Amino acid sequence: MKRPLRVMPESSEEAWIGGVCSGLAYWLGWPTWLIRLAFFLGLGGSGGTLFIYGLMWLVLEQWDEVPEDYREVTGG
Repeated sequence: MKRPLRVMPESSEEAWIGGVCSGLAYWLGWPTWLIRLAFFLGLGGSGGTLFIYGLMWLVLEQWDEVPEDYREVTGG
């Protein structure tokens, strides 16, 4: 089953800053902590990660509500 790439609603507990990492984790089917760690480690570089995060936050649609299978898919 294909899941659309969207950010999580900012009002949900799954979204920390914009919901980009949790949305990306759901789309990939990976643990949310792993995506957040990758973004955090990427911040130490040239700042490209921050640019990509901001771009995704602005461009991607937001889920109306957190998908029912979010915790099952992301292991959270």
